[in-house]
Amino acid sequence: MSSFRTSSRASRIFLAVAAFVATLGSYSCGRIRQEDSGELPEHADTNADTSAGATDRDVATGPTGDAGGEANATALDAGRDASVDVPTIDPTLPAPEPACAAGTGTAYLVAENGGFYTFDPSTATTTKVGTLSCPTANPSRTPYTMTVTETDAYVLYNDWSVYRVSLDSLSCTRTPYDGNQVAYPGDVGIATSGGAEESLLVFGTHRDTRDLAVTDDLTTLRLREVGPIMPLPPMGYPVDMKIDGYGRLFASDSQGSLAMIDPASGHVLGFDQTGLRSLSGWALLAFNDGVYFFTGDNGDTFRWNLTTKTAHRLGAAGDKIVGAGSAPCLH
Repeated sequence: MSSFRTSSRASRIFLAVAAFVATLGSYSCGRIRQEDSGELPEHADTNADTSAGATDRDVATGPTGDAGGEANATALDAGRDASVDVPTIDPTLPAPEPACAAGTGTAYLVAENGGFYTFDPSTATTTKVGTLSCPTANPSRTPYTMTVTETDAYVLYNDWSVYRVSLDSLSCTRTPYDGNQVAYPGDVGIATSGGAEESLLVFGTHRDTRDLAVTDDLTTLRLREVGPIMPLPPMGYPVDMKIDGYGRLFASDSQGSLAMIDPASGHVLGFDQTGLRSLSGWALLAFNDGVYFFTGDNGDTFRWNLTTKTAHRLGAAGDKIVGAGSAPCLH
């Protein structure tokens, strides 16, 4: 997802950071610069082989003292129940969704500059297939996040409109999506689900809570509320969100917090703190049984192991990735 924020939120964050810097002096300034750079977490192995397909040593992670950062400065604490202990994410696989249709099922990435790529998780190879040119009213608007079906990508730009992109031709048309139907802000997370009828899920904020909405019609994109995200884990906002080939819904923030959510109710089933932080751009990908993170200006690529709770560095996409997706079916 892009680091773009609304002006009011940015003003509040600026004032808070300015007060913090004035109090703590040069030490905090250096730390803020480091976090804003989109660098890897302090405990990550920076000597890893970043060539495509490289399998790196495990990066053991856990809760960090910085968890939350800028994203958690805007957290909606009203819905959080500190007395509820959310378990770590259970790696047990449920029954799979149907297999992808022949010739489909590729993973895709979109960069902030509109670059559109295929991604092969088995080798961590990215291949550029073109550049998006969606009909935004303001040409300075850029992709913010993305989700994918077997035939199309749905790209949310930071004009807060969703555009349908043909995976065959990259032709782009604006959809009738309107987050105001459920009083959501622009900076939402989106994910498509598979099965007999495809649907689009939206993670947003609403009346001092975080909520899940869905549409079962990818033509009209008329939203209906599913319910609040509860119990609310220690996760910032906004989030990126994806569904895998087993129907599991994952959401992550820029600080590497990862939650698994029941798409039918909004109930949080599990929570991991990966430590994979990035404030310059990030994206989440769920592909088959794998969960992948893209962080920073160079698209550093990691696979999160849900069993061992470790991150494996795979390489780098070579671009600032803000959206990722693959059809929610088995590949």
